[in-house]
Amino acid sequence: MYIILARTVNRGLRQAKGEIIVLLDSDAYLIEPIVDRLKEMYFNDELIGCVGFKTVNEKGENTGNVLAEPSVLSLISGQQIHSLLRKYNVFESKRILPFSCAVSFRKQCLEELGYFDEQFPVVEADNDIGMRIYRSRWKLVYEPSIAVVHVGGGSIANDTKRVLLFYESRWRLLKKYQKIKFAFMVKVALLFRVSIEFFALKCLSFFGLQSINFTHKAKGRIELLQLIRKLY
Repeated sequence: MYIILARTVNRGLRQAKGEIIVLLDSDAYLIEPIVDRLKEMYFNDELIGCVGFKTVNEKGENTGNVLAEPSVLSLISGQQIHSLLRKYNVFESKRILPFSCAVSFRKQCLEELGYFDEQFPVVEADNDIGMRIYRSRWKLVYEPSIAVVHVGGGSIANDTKRVLLFYESRWRLLKKYQKIKFAFMVKVALLFRVSIEFFALKCLSFFGLQSINFTHKAKGRIELLQLIRKLY
């Protein structure tokens, strides 16, 4: 499903005839007209290839439509720790990558870069196109003054299958951009962190805390350890 989405989006992008393309999720909608502002931004700078928008929920609260370019340290620290450290700008890059749920592109930029890389699932395909833009002649701009309501913002499931997909695709993304210099050491660090999480979850499960299914989470960590060993 996650891979098919990138392929489907590419099909639509290739068929689009306009010079400037706005890409929104099916559960996202505009708060105010943006066409004139986008035209002004793109036509005033012919090297702008992408403009990302801020997303908010129906209460107007920011739902976070961007991610700093990922690093190997953010992978080692894990999703939860990395989310916590983001508040303090730890491991953060100045390169901001917008998600495709609320973004716009110049058609020529997409054509030159080959559209979304269909080997990646949802979020990593977004990260990849942004990273390629930064490394090309094109400019990527994040414009938070343009807000889009995204009803499903932040709603991606965090089940075991989604976690495994995240680690596998994030590893491939970092390898593609040569951000993993010492793969063996990175795997050791990942195995160490996930092993600690596994034993902590087993202890919590042993003490009978029922508010969270710690046993299920511990099984998920076993699957993650098996996946990490297979990464290359």
